[in-house]
Amino acid sequence: MLRMDLSSHVDDERFQALISDLEREGRDFATRWQKHEVLSSAAPVDGIVLDRRGRIRTYRSVPLNASGWDDLEIVVQIPRPT
Repeated sequence: MLRMDLSSHVDDERFQALISDLEREGRDFATRWQKHEVLSSAAPVDGIVLDRRGRIRTYRSVPLNASGWDDLEIVVQIPRPT
């Protein structure tokens, strides 16, 4: 979740400082953070879908490009309260 949030606030210096502090204070955090690099993301998109039972679901769709996968885009859909 933290990585997805960062993808939407890449230029936020406060967010970058938080990540730096977490890496400095927690060796486990630093190791895990560096293993799963997200290179970029497009702007999140809010959407609505109708499920099989006819219920409306809202979500935020976040497209991500991962390191080493130039031709692959991963789209994460985060449910939003209705």
